Amino acid sequence: MPCHRFGRSAFAMVSLTLLLVNSTASVSAADEAEQKPDLRSERVDALRKVVELAEHALKSGRAPYEEVYRANVELLDAELDYCRSNEEAIAILKRSLKEAAKMEDVVKAQGLAGRGSEIDVQRAKAQRLKIEIALRQAEANNGQDIGFQAGDPVFYAKQQVAMRQAELKMARAQTVISAAKAETLKASVSEAVAIEALEEQKSKNVERLFEKQIVSGIEVQLQHSELEAAKSRRIAAEGEVVECQAQIQYDKARVELAELALSQAKIQLELLEADRR
Repeated sequence: MPCHRFGRSAFAMVSLTLLLVNSTASVSAADEAEQKPDLRSERVDALRKVVELAEHALKSGRAPYEEVYRANVELLDAELDYCRSNEEAIAILKRSLKEAAKMEDVVKAQGLAGRGSEIDVQRAKAQRLKIEIALRQAEANNGQDIGFQAGDPVFYAKQQVAMRQAELKMARAQTVISAAKAETLKASVSEAVAIEALEEQKSKNVERLFEKQIVSGIEVQLQHSELEAAKSRRIAAEGEVVECQAQIQYDKARVELAELALSQAKIQLELLEADRR
């Protein structure tokens, strides 16, 4: 009997010890989870600061719109990654759409003031349209059984595909805009070359008249100034063509990157949906 009672007591002590150990482990795991930083939240906060700084630099003329564009794209991507419901995604997209519309107005104003380019205006418009497309898709899905749960990777993958599709459309549209601008600039170069040739001929005529003492030296100098101004305009026009051709190559590279990003997003979505099935 004593031995039997000891066995029961020992069993009870062991059980109590295991319970305490498991409880301690559970508390430690919970404490660790609470203390672990939310990296996605930190990423969103950091990118919001980047957007704020980039927009301030743009308005003060210290940064191009390209920096603002990239910062906003990254921020929206991070916010959608962090959201936990379709309703939250809609709220994020609505807020982003308002901000994109405001930024489009800023870029338009800078273009009218001679501090921006038509490329920036169209890029800002395309960014606003991209967000609007994503918002309409999210609103169309709202209230439907799309299998969304907190942190659902399939939902996020679908959002990524939609965003990458919009980015590809924007990149392709930008190449069309740049190509059209290049043709306009080439026409400007042809016009500048013709004007320079005319001014050069005028200069020769004025020099001959000066030799015959029909015009004064001041008139010769004035005509030479006109010729130099025509040369400067031609050189500037040629420089704009070179710059635009470089922009075209850059835009083509962006299309290729957008196509690759869309392909990767579709593959990721297919893999996730296959795992779910």
